[in-house]
Amino acid sequence: MINLLYESLPNSITVGDKDFLINTDFKYWIELSDALNNQDCDKTYLTNVILNLFVDEIPNQFNSEVFIAIKKFFDGNIETKDINESNEDCNIKNRIYDFKVDGDYFIAAFLQNYNIDLLKCDMHWFKFMALFHGLKDCELKQRMYYRSVNLATISDKKERSRIRKIQNKLKLDQKTISDEDIAQALW
Repeated sequence: MINLLYESLPNSITVGDKDFLINTDFKYWIELSDALNNQDCDKTYLTNVILNLFVDEIPNQFNSEVFIAIKKFFDGNIETKDINESNEDCNIKNRIYDFKVDGDYFIAAFLQNYNIDLLKCDMHWFKFMALFHGLKDCELKQRMYYRSVNLATISDKKERSRIRKIQNKLKLDQKTISDEDIAQALW
């Protein structure tokens, strides 16, 4: 994890002992997210999305080390904990946002909060994610909140019913592309 306040933002991933320059603009990484979150994603398309992450030189072999390096960059500047430590109540981490489904709300949120037009700017993925995590209350944050509510924790039946209706309206497909499909696209 780097300190964004004084350390340079990375522009490469390291595979073995070699650094590979990558496209750091958030749009490339959102496209990767969309591909990974689409179980019906064409393997050729996924391969092209991954190859487009590299600026000039592409690793000779796509192995687990390449995938881990890409995943580490994709996760951004966030320390990830073991899912068992951070999510004791459930085994599956529910998605609470989707760049494709919530795209309009991302655009509006960045305009409202930061006066940044995502359609007209280039921005490093880590900076994008830092700004995303710092968003104030807005429609996007509300949508994320309702998707994240555990109905079992709400004792009032009317409130639970109200939130269930909202969740059904805002529900995201929880199916994502498997690691095996990603491996097949790369090898």
